Amino acid sequence: CAACLVQAQELALVAALKQCPKELGAARWDEVSKLVPGKTKAQCFKRFKELKELHKAKKAGGGGGDDGDD
Repeated sequence: CAACLVQAQELALVAALKQCPKELGAARWDEVSKLVPGKTKAQCFKRFKELKELHKAKKAGGGGGDDGDD
């Protein structure tokens, strides 16, 4: 299913971020994209920024809409 693929890619993104330290600088995103099937460096970076904003919003507001309980 499409949602399963997206979820798998997101899990791969999180795992790749843990594996590739910030100290790599710009090269970090090249490495991250290699570990996320079907996603480019730009797509990985964009999703990372979206997830970061969601996380910030949840911390600040104590919620934020999608809690995964559909």
